[in-house]
This record gives sequence, C-alpha cells and structure tokens, in this order.
Amino acid sequence: MPDVEEMSRRFIREHPDLVPVLRAMVDVAQENEAQPTSRLGEFCRSWLATREPRTPRTLHAFVDVGLIQKSPRGTGSGRMFYVLTDRVASERVLASSSN
Repeated sequence: MPDVEEMSRRFIREHPDLVPVLRAMVDVAQENEAQPTSRLGEFCRSWLATREPRTPRTLHAFVDVGLIQKSPRGTGSGRMFYVLTDRVASERVLASSSN
C-alpha cells in the first residue's frame, strides 16, 4: 500500500495553493462517511467547489499522485465521484502542517 502520508506531505510542498482543496476533500469525505446511505466518503468536484471556490476544473493533480481515486460506484447524475485513498492519513498531515 502506498504511503499516503508521505504523498500528502510531498503534495502540500509542491502545491501549496491546493491545500485548501485537499482540506475540503477531507471535510466533505468525513461528512459523507457519516451518512447512512453511502459511508464511502465520496465527493465530486462541484461539491468541493461550493466549499472551496479555488477548486481546479479537474482533480487530475490529486488523482495523479494517488491521493484520490475514482469511487468504486462510478458516476452518478453525470458526475464523476471520487474517494480519498486514505482520509485519515491526509487529515493527519493537514493537521501537522497547520502547526
């Protein structure tokens, strides 16, 4: 299994402008995990954009480094859904980088 904490640290160093988007991903995923209808922690780009207006038009930068992946359930309503590879690891790195 890839070291998501290390990938997250590297991503934050290389893309500091995308840290707010990663935070939004963690928040939305955590909220979605608590929903009895899903529990997958899924999100789509438009949900992130409502939280973080600087969300890029595509999430390829996050997919390419392995921080997120396409949801096992695929698409819905014409949207591509994603899940964090390891939400807890990303959350830990974000918490430690804000100190």
